[in-house]
Amino acid sequence: MGKTDDKGQTIMHVITEDVDYRIGLYEQDGSLIKLLDPIRFACLATPCSYSTLVQDVDTSYTETIDLETDLTFTTDTFTLIYNDPSQNTNNMSLEVYKLIGTGNILLCTDSSSGYTGVLTCNVSGNTGNLRALGYRTASPTIPIVQLLRTVMNSSFTGTTGLFISFLIFLMMAMIGALFGAIPAIVAGIIGLIPAFVLGSMSLGIVIGLGIMGGIVIHIMKRGQQ
Repeated sequence: MGKTDDKGQTIMHVITEDVDYRIGLYEQDGSLIKLLDPIRFACLATPCSYSTLVQDVDTSYTETIDLETDLTFTTDTFTLIYNDPSQNTNNMSLEVYKLIGTGNILLCTDSSSGYTGVLTCNVSGNTGNLRALGYRTASPTIPIVQLLRTVMNSSFTGTTGLFISFLIFLMMAMIGALFGAIPAIVAGIIGLIPAFVLGSMSLGIVIGLGIMGGIVIHIMKRGQQ
């Protein structure tokens, strides 16, 4: 067995015309990265050398070690169920982040030792875009499963939230109308922001309505020229 250097190179000594060698590339923790086809080494002269290149691969632990995972989100809780039939996994971790404009905020984490288990993260009280990541102990640490969910404020996602959002939108639009049609549209778009904060509208809908408002303003300006 040879250990690669910082350039991924190593030297192994084998016996020529002996057996079919099958070269495997492993992580330091024993996780298999790549397994080459069997080959029997032969030489026309002595000594001789072979140069074998293992191409870079997109490591997928779910395919390499047959790790079975199921990551779900129900009732404010992310749940990761995992099972490793090979029993080589000795630790799993679950992390849930809130995605914001300037970075990610870690909301909770859970871990379990053993080749099978259930991990949970409760995110009640948090809204917005949430991402759950499942990790297997390895080097380097690579997410093997992830789940992205947009969580809205349940207190305002129904008729009450839409009614409050409409009143805010109407009030802002009427205030803008005092200064003209274009200020009314701008004020109306600003009035949609509380709807997103309250959770009665998704960010995609708010952005879409904002783009439509911008198009209307552009057409109105061109008509005035």
